[in-house]
Amino acid sequence: VYARRGWSPGQGGRRPRRGVDVEASLELDLAESARGGEKRLGITRPAADGTFLSETVSVRIPAGVADGGRIRIPGKGGEGRHGGPPGDLHARIRIRPHPVFRLEGRNLLIEVPVSVREASLGAKVEIPTLDGRATLTIPPDTDSGRRLRLKGKGLPDPTGGPAGDLYVTLQIRVPKGLDAAGREALDAFSKFDPPGLREDLFR
Repeated sequence: VYARRGWSPGQGGRRPRRGVDVEASLELDLAESARGGEKRLGITRPAADGTFLSETVSVRIPAGVADGGRIRIPGKGGEGRHGGPPGDLHARIRIRPHPVFRLEGRNLLIEVPVSVREASLGAKVEIPTLDGRATLTIPPDTDSGRRLRLKGKGLPDPTGGPAGDLYVTLQIRVPKGLDAAGREALDAFSKFDPPGLREDLFR
């Protein structure tokens, strides 16, 4: 897919004319956009004689490139006419959805399940990051829905600024399949329920 600007085939005149710019979509997964590197991209671009050329070009991807961002590859647009220079290729970035993380600007969002015990007493749990694993400290007396931040664990900034952060939303998971002893233990635990648990709903 390409978008052309400038001359069109069949336009008159013998003056040197610059080739049109070509725009193509380049899909990346989240890890590719975070680490950068090189990606091959198939394009179709106008030739000087009015036909079209199909080829594969190499696109250098800066680490932390944003969804919707554009990367310019000089000279890989349409061919020039009558000795004119070629146009440029503009690769528009599309980042595919990730099964675990959600992207919000340069920040990453993730939901992490924790047990009632971990939320009540506090814990250290391992969570995934784009470059491996990290240890998250859960404070005691943590409610479901609390959001914690791991600074600098989001996407890097291709201009050299600070990286984004990783925001972790905790989701408390209750025990399932309790036997009689488990139900009895949980019932005994009810004396520690917060007082007036739902009073705010009726104010």
